[in-house]
Parts: sequence; C-alpha cells; structure tokens
Amino acid sequence: MKMCKAKMMWAIILPVALDKNGAGIKCYVETIVVYVGMFYSVIGKMNTAIFLRYAFTRLVAIFDKSFYLSGRNFFDFVEYSLFVNICVRCDRMSEKEKIAKQMKEIVEQLMSEPQLKAHMLMAIEQHVKESDLLFGRLAYLHYDLFSTQGDHSTYIAAAIELIVLAGDLLDDLVDQDRLEDTAIPLHIAIGFLLLGQQAIANVPISSNKKLKALSYVTSCLLQSVHGQQTDVACDVQTEADYLKMVEKKSGSLVAMACVIGALLAGKEDIAAIETYAFYIGIAAQIDNDFDALYNWDKKTDIQTKKKSLPILYMLESKHDDLWKQYVNNDIDYDRMYIQKEKALQQMEQEGAIYYAKVMSQIYKEKALQEIEKLDVDDAYKSALKTLV
Repeated sequence: MKMCKAKMMWAIILPVALDKNGAGIKCYVETIVVYVGMFYSVIGKMNTAIFLRYAFTRLVAIFDKSFYLSGRNFFDFVEYSLFVNICVRCDRMSEKEKIAKQMKEIVEQLMSEPQLKAHMLMAIEQHVKESDLLFGRLAYLHYDLFSTQGDHSTYIAAAIELIVLAGDLLDDLVDQDRLEDTAIPLHIAIGFLLLGQQAIANVPISSNKKLKALSYVTSCLLQSVHGQQTDVACDVQTEADYLKMVEKKSGSLVAMACVIGALLAGKEDIAAIETYAFYIGIAAQIDNDFDALYNWDKKTDIQTKKKSLPILYMLESKHDDLWKQYVNNDIDYDRMYIQKEKALQQMEQEGAIYYAKVMSQIYKEKALQEIEKLDVDDAYKSALKTLV
C-alpha cells in the first residue's frame, strides 16, 4: 500500500513537471481522477472507482472545448502502465489478505474441536503460501460486479476458497501427493467442504438466493468429481476426452466461483458467465498438467500415467519415444524417471510442449473474448481479465 501511495504522489507531481506551460490539463485531470479511482479500488471500493470514472467524463465535458493536448506519450504509455501494474499487484495482495483472514475467522467461529481447528488453520496458512486464491477472488469480483446491497464479497470469497481448498486436499489424497497420514487430511477436507457451504448459508441475504447458490455448488462439485474420476481411472484416450474431462474437473470449479458470486448478488442470467468460466478452468488445468511434467518428485501424474495434452500428443507421434514405451508398459517408472530429461527433450523436439502452450492460450483468448461481450463497466472487465 505504501508503494501505491508513493506512486500516486508521482502521478500528481510528474504531470506538473512535464506541463510547465499549463498545457495538457485534460490529460492531467484524467490522470488524477483515474489514479484516485484506482487507489480506491486497491482498498476494495470498486464502486468508488467507477464513480470517479464517471466524474472524469463530466469534467472532460467542461474542459474539452478549451483544453486538449494529445502529447506526453512517454508519460501516458510508460508511467501510466507502470502505475496500473503496481495497482493490480497491490489490489491482488489486498484481496488475498482479506480473503485469507476471513477464511481463518470462519474456522475460528464455526469449528469447536480444538485439534481439528488448529490443523485447519495450519492448512489455510499453507494454502495461502502456495495459492493466489483465484477462486475466491473470482467470487469476490462477481459478487461485487452484480450486487446492489451489502458488502459480503470477502465472506463469500472465503466460503468459496474453503470449498476449493477441500477439493485440493481430497485431490492430494487421491493422488497421494505430499501426504503421510491420511486420516487428519481427510477430516480437514471434509471440514472445509462443510464449512464453506455453511458459510454460504450464513450470508445475510435472501434465502432464495442462497438456495440457488448452494444447489449450484452441489451441481459443480458433482461434475468435478466425475471429471476427477475419469482422470484417475486414466480413461482419457483422445484430445476430445481430455478436454471433456478437464471441463468437468476444473471448469466446473471456476464456474462455481464465478456463478456463486453472481447468484448471491441476484444475477439471474448466468449463461455468459459459465461460458468464460469453463474456458478459464480448461486453460488453468492445461497449465497445471504442464507444470506436473517438470515436478516428478512433487506430483504423481507421470507415475500414475495420467494423459495430459503433451503426452497425448506424443502418443500420436509417428516416432518411437520414451512416452510410448512407458504408457505401453515396455519400461517401468524407475527407468522412465532415470531418463526424464531425455523424455522431456523428446517432447520439446516433437512440438508437444509448444502444442500444450498454444492450446492453453487459445482457451484464454476465448475467455477474454466472452468477457469483452459483458454489458458491464470497463473497469470490471479489466479486473476480470487480469484473472485469466
């Protein structure tokens, strides 16, 4: 926050230095208004940012006939961009800290068993270190986008993030990632799953909105379980199978985060939100599976022979390679592990790595295109696009 304040001071001083003769007042007014709006958005007051945006349009209407200068490209394109990037980072940090704090408060308020509570608080600490809390931030933004009453964004975001954390822990249990004792993580996961839904039920808004939201949570979780089972069972044989699987496994969870925020805010038509949410989820899962290729010691994806896009690409190749030998059981995991550098090199040479990156970018672009179609203020569109 101190950095944002310092940058804000530069935003006010620099235009004066560059405009010694008083020219460019329109740009100067725009700079101050937009920067102040961004500052307020950093501390979670997006409505104030939108108001200031509107205020600028009125100020321009007054100044437009007398003042206009389109120069100062250096400031416009360099200094402004730097400030926007800093504000986005500060905004994310602010949201993340608020959501993490609220997650802990929900555990403190609703969990009574001391030992389980302590383990859950530790799990949240670990989760916050490893995650940017994307799901919670999506719920936060969508509630803020469509809400006309009350400020429950952080509480709703924390509830969603608790449910997602439960899914992550259950996923680790299934994959046997980083777990020694399964009993405690299982209890923690169940606790988070129930806690998140209870938190949604506790939001002080109409029962009808909460019933719709909780029903949607259940639907999304069922879809995610179906996708997870397909993945674990290694039933993926083609690219089409993979995309269908990740749409259920991950797309449904992103849809849950976005749509729950919208439903609790009173939004009825959720079709457009679901569309870009699924695209975001698919891209995120492609990236996650891609990262697993370089984390054999932390992830069990290779050991359990999960077929990600790069691996499917290699299996379709006309050349013989280590991936085909491994999937067809011609070599075991130990031999594959010893030759992992060679296996990854084969992927790069064959174009499988590039292929996965392109596919991820395609779905991100699809999401961005759908977001652009939303009939909402550009400030919200920009904020949403930073999460893709």
